[in-house]
Amino acid sequence: MKRLAGLAVGLALALPAIAQKTPTPELLKRAFATPASTQLYAYDFEMVNVGDRGTATIRGHLDPSRKKGDRVIISFFEDTGEKPGTAQKVDERMEKNADGDIFCDKLSKDDISNAVDKGTAAEGLRIFSFTPRPEPDADGATKDVIRKMLAEAAIDVTSGTVRTFNATLTKPHNVMLVAEIKTAVMKASCAIASNGRAYMTSMEFIATGGALGSNFSSRTVQTITNLSPAGG
Repeated sequence: MKRLAGLAVGLALALPAIAQKTPTPELLKRAFATPASTQLYAYDFEMVNVGDRGTATIRGHLDPSRKKGDRVIISFFEDTGEKPGTAQKVDERMEKNADGDIFCDKLSKDDISNAVDKGTAAEGLRIFSFTPRPEPDADGATKDVIRKMLAEAAIDVTSGTVRTFNATLTKPHNVMLVAEIKTAVMKASCAIASNGRAYMTSMEFIATGGALGSNFSSRTVQTITNLSPAGG
């Protein structure tokens, strides 16, 4: 009898917690669900990184339908840093990720948590705040930072696509015990591609921190223009 009574008390205490767990709103799940379309896109890009020791600017074209090694074409490269990189190194790094993955539904998995519906906004949008979840193919450092962020997204009610995405680091993040990211902000603006999928027209990442006794700050902005179906 005591065991049954204890079980009853345990269930009674658990029920409020279960009742308080709010499911992710369907509109928000729809916005971050990967659609069936596999259409890839070619585009022109510009990346500008401003750090404590200089500015790097890269412009070029990416076409994921071309063979590996030819998918990225760097048309402009300038690095004013103390230890500048090279266009070849940038090309090699970008080639590793030249799969055309520029879509806003990849900013988080759809099984997000702590979602809060903050109501409607202008232009047929609805605002949600939530804890994002990184995609499985994200690199380790990115995954760890995203897990510690709080995000807010504006979702188009009609199309169910992301229009803007803003995420902020909620607590410092240590990187292999030698560096600390103290603040980080990620901002993305999205537009609709010809297949109805939202892609990032711009992505901005701002971070401050410290490593080996020195502080650092960095701001990177990537913009995408002249989007067209790859292989066309």
